[in-house]
Amino acid sequence: MTEYINGVKSGAGGDSGEGHITILTHSADSVTAGTWAVSAGSYGLATCFGNNGSQNDALIYKVYLAKGTYKVKAIGKTSNSSGIVTLSLDGGTTPLTTIDMYSNPDVNNAIVNGAASFTISSSGIVDLTTIIKAKHASSSGYYQRIGAYILYRTA
Repeated sequence: MTEYINGVKSGAGGDSGEGHITILTHSADSVTAGTWAVSAGSYGLATCFGNNGSQNDALIYKVYLAKGTYKVKAIGKTSNSSGIVTLSLDGGTTPLTTIDMYSNPDVNNAIVNGAASFTISSSGIVDLTTIIKAKHASSSGYYQRIGAYILYRTA
């Protein structure tokens, strides 16, 4: 029997998790800083995980990432009080990429691209940390209303 994972034939260079991964934000494995709550509404994907607007609020997701180069998108609400999310691995201080959720006027169900692609050097389970370290110069706060992160391989 031929087994397929995300459309890739198993044993033919396919790797579990290869292609893309969708992370629902309310599925965080741990909250390392801040007060977070699930909100229903039109922010993105029917629900989102939002913070109370404090700088350095952070979440950790345990995810399997196959070796390769990735880009990331966030689906949620952009607003004039939203911050910039920084993604890093295993609690590292070097960011993989950032996602600026600022906009004026507000936009529900916005799809926002990460600032840069990043490379995973070896396949495995990692701690993907999301932290709101900064904000757009015109933003009045550090709020986040994101329903999902989508990581997809480009190489």
